Amino acid sequence: MRRNLCFFFYLLIAPIILGCSTTQPNISEELNDSFQKMLAIEDVNNSFRIYIVSNDMENLKYGSNIKIAFRNTSGEKIFFPVGYGIKLYIIRNSNWLEIQNQNEYYGEGSLLQTKNQQDLGGRLVTGVRPSLPPEITPLRQEILRIVVVGEIQSIGDNMTNQTAAYIDVFINP
Repeated sequence: MRRNLCFFFYLLIAPIILGCSTTQPNISEELNDSFQKMLAIEDVNNSFRIYIVSNDMENLKYGSNIKIAFRNTSGEKIFFPVGYGIKLYIIRNSNWLEIQNQNEYYGEGSLLQTKNQQDLGGRLVTGVRPSLPPEITPLRQEILRIVVVGEIQSIGDNMTNQTAAYIDVFINP
């Protein structure tokens, strides 16, 4: 009985901890196709996933720090350069527009352990701070796409392959 209560509590609290929102932005297939071509990486949202770490998804704003976490879902280690290869995009005139991330990152990069080694650090947490150039007026509410790019470190193989993940969130001025 106690295990059932713990599981039920987890189901209630997990969306808050992971920042899951009941309203996911809806991107047209045409825009998603153009994004895939622009990104030019085949492995997208397969090897790792991005989560927003916030219990206030309704109030994400330009200029504020948005905490993100990523978890490895593959059997390979993933290396991220300094800055995690983060890129931020919004949609303007039916096109993707890259905007500035005001956060600065330091260090030598980060290694995300395999999904089988989650207890050894299979999750990384960082933040982004989206900023619009002065000539662009923010819309009332718009979609922000947060993209992270890394390299799969294949075991027993000296080759590296790029991998990426993204998450779409609503952002306010």
